[in-house]
Amino acid sequence: MKKIIFALFVISVYLLFFSCSGCRKTKLTSVQIEKVSVTSGFITVESSPKYELMAILCRMAGYEDAKSESEFMKIVDIWFDEYKSHKAVKLMNEYREKYGMNLDTAFSLLLCVSDDLSSFTENLKINPYYVDERWNEINTKKFLKSFNSFAIETKFNKFYLLYQSYYKQAVRSITDVLDKGNVCEWLNDFYFRGQTQNVFIHTSETLCGNNLWYSASKNNILTYVNCIPPIYEKQNEYHLTYRIAQNFITSKIDLIWSQNGDFLSGLIDNIMQMRGAQPADIAQKHSFVVADLLTFDLCDFVRRYNSEEIYNIYVESLKQIASEELLAKFENLINDYVANKEKYPTYQSFIQTETNWLFELYASMTWGSAFK
Repeated sequence: MKKIIFALFVISVYLLFFSCSGCRKTKLTSVQIEKVSVTSGFITVESSPKYELMAILCRMAGYEDAKSESEFMKIVDIWFDEYKSHKAVKLMNEYREKYGMNLDTAFSLLLCVSDDLSSFTENLKINPYYVDERWNEINTKKFLKSFNSFAIETKFNKFYLLYQSYYKQAVRSITDVLDKGNVCEWLNDFYFRGQTQNVFIHTSETLCGNNLWYSASKNNILTYVNCIPPIYEKQNEYHLTYRIAQNFITSKIDLIWSQNGDFLSGLIDNIMQMRGAQPADIAQKHSFVVADLLTFDLCDFVRRYNSEEIYNIYVESLKQIASEELLAKFENLINDYVANKEKYPTYQSFIQTETNWLFELYASMTWGSAFK
């Protein structure tokens, strides 16, 4: 009997030890950083520490799209210089060379990482579509552990607090544009149609490499995350609207592709061939459609909030990709959509109408009548 009791005791201690050991392996140290965050309308603008740290990490790993020059970036380089050989930097360099990782795809994983960098917020085994597929080939637990370690060893929380003025300035540059009211007003009326939306923008000077913009959309109709450089020119209202709308449309285009993907794909292939370009992959074809939808949708934004002169210049530029007849037809479609919210209660209910118009546009490009 004593042997049985002793054996049970040993087993219980064994299980307790290894279960706790497992906990230690999966539970990382919480990195507490109070981020700079301001809300304007329904949009929250912040300098999110996890995105900032990833941008810095990619910069140290030699990512071309993470390179930029400014006084702030000189401070970044000095602070983090001694950590160039950190295991997180080595991993990101390996991912770049082996998988073609870039800043945009690196950011996509952060949609599933907690703000304190201690855990994943979602099960990556289900392969959320908004996380770039390149992460499927990577041991993400190993990466998160190194990412967490990088934050702690570099004393990133102190860096973020010490140079908070730069982050506040970046956030203010976006909210100054949003506070004018036109961006939120138009997005709400044209795309969101009064539905509650959670839109987040991360902004920082570390995003300014090559003057690029980054967007990622979470698989949730209520949440959209954008990574956008600071805006220091007041007239960039249009560009800010464009980037947020781009994220929204991208998350809605799957319906178009599921119903008309083959037909659209064929038309785009013809257009690419006429331009002497290489055949596009699916991602590029998605981008092709999104770019055109945005270009024409934003015509309504320019019409509402800019002078007639600017609007006419914009319309003239659209004639480079569409005939006057097709532009007039699209204007009628947009007017009908804007004026009839009962007919089109959501943007999703209108997107098929837009797609049918794109069929005509792409067919005309194929035959060259509107193609320039």
